[in-house]
Amino acid sequence: VAAIHSHNELAPGAHPWWYHLTYKQIYKRSAEKARKVIVPSPSVLEGVHTHYEIPYSKLEVVREGAPDNFSPITDEEVLRQTRLDYTVSDKPYILFVGKFSARRNIPLLIRAFAELKNRHGIEQNLLLLGPNHLNLPLNDLVDELGVRDNVTITNRSFADHNEIIPVFSAADLYAFPSLNEGASNTIVEAMSCGVPVVAGRCEAITDIVDGSGILIDTVTLDSLVDALAEPLLDRKLWSSMRERGLAKAATLRWSATAQRTLEILRETAYK
Repeated sequence: VAAIHSHNELAPGAHPWWYHLTYKQIYKRSAEKARKVIVPSPSVLEGVHTHYEIPYSKLEVVREGAPDNFSPITDEEVLRQTRLDYTVSDKPYILFVGKFSARRNIPLLIRAFAELKNRHGIEQNLLLLGPNHLNLPLNDLVDELGVRDNVTITNRSFADHNEIIPVFSAADLYAFPSLNEGASNTIVEAMSCGVPVVAGRCEAITDIVDGSGILIDTVTLDSLVDALAEPLLDRKLWSSMRERGLAKAATLRWSATAQRTLEILRETAYK
């Protein structure tokens, strides 16, 4: 059995040039040799079928999710301390978690955040949590835009994945302006912790968010600013997005992912 998380190499700029000569070939060969191929979304299924030429009969969607214990933290002291530990002040923040990949538009997110400050005077800070593996000049951009006092960029690691629950719970909004994804565990984790989501529209993300958050058809500076501003300026909308996100995230749990994966392994082994 092979598991393929995404086919992001199809998106321009998603990976360096050598990716097509290395990982893509490994994944394709693994899928060809496997008796069953597990993918996390219908869009990845179609991509693997079309571009790896794997027959539908070998493919099965097993949706990924959040650990069962991911839920909102309501203890105000825990939330206050989290904000102080991770950002520059005890203020709510907009959050992004993940690799700063080109397709995820992190420089644009910083520009949109600065514009939010200029246009709407929002109180929120911005927390970017993840590896800057492409060495993007993000700190220079923060200084250029004059938001040094409001933006935190960190690659803090966690000894236990549960340590990220308060980081999600203390956020006011989860921003994920990606152009292409095969799936996104961090979006499900944010929703599980009661954080409204604003994301770029692609098939896999649409499948996850499913009407519970705001999806941007074409990610530009103005469209991102407008999408982020909506729930931040309209707390009734924010509360509605929170409740819809919690309801959808409850259907996406790792226990169900593990159970179905185990069933496929058993079915394949006994054939």
